[in-house]
Amino acid sequence: MKEKPGLSKDISIAANLYTKERDYWFEKMSGELVKSCFPYDYPENDQSGSRDVFVSRFPYDLYARLNKISHGFAYTIHVVLTAAVVLLLDKYIYNSGKDIIVGAPIYKQEVEETFVNTVLPLRIRLKENMTFKELLSQVKQAIVEADDHQNFPIETLAAILDMDSSDGSFPLFDVAVLLDSIHDKKYLRHIPLKMVFSFTWTSGYFEVEVEYNAGLYQQGT
Repeated sequence: MKEKPGLSKDISIAANLYTKERDYWFEKMSGELVKSCFPYDYPENDQSGSRDVFVSRFPYDLYARLNKISHGFAYTIHVVLTAAVVLLLDKYIYNSGKDIIVGAPIYKQEVEETFVNTVLPLRIRLKENMTFKELLSQVKQAIVEADDHQNFPIETLAAILDMDSSDGSFPLFDVAVLLDSIHDKKYLRHIPLKMVFSFTWTSGYFEVEVEYNAGLYQQGT
């Protein structure tokens, strides 16, 4: 990714830098957008940024089965895990309309610099009677396309679309999913998210760290 400092500060310039990427994101984010998040334990009145973490290690049997279907390929594992979180969100959101948006960091970069984006939105539209295989295909396509069009500044897109961020939250999504072998969690530091699923996949175990806004959720939830 090329360095493009200051894009988010100048909407008119940024909107015309990458017309192909701009057109893709405008089409991808067209229509009514509703942020996807899990129901809160408390009223949404705490944007203080107080965070807590819950960690869980999955059974070895699940680790072995996922490792088998992904052939141990980290990018495929990330597709599966993202699809699982999308499906979980859909199960918990009342009247979700089968339209789920989650975030994913860009892939780890060998050279540190100022990037246009460090996190990208993945918009998934679930269909009635959709199979999990079909969901995987859509999630994979969304991840590949987002990566291909990552040079248009997402924060600029949100501003152009006049998406509400008056409550201090990020306007496009509230939940992000990452796999630590191919993503770097620090790419999310500047994004005020309500929940982040950080998965760790090693040669022997599989676990998830859920970082969440402690002002909205109880750890038991």
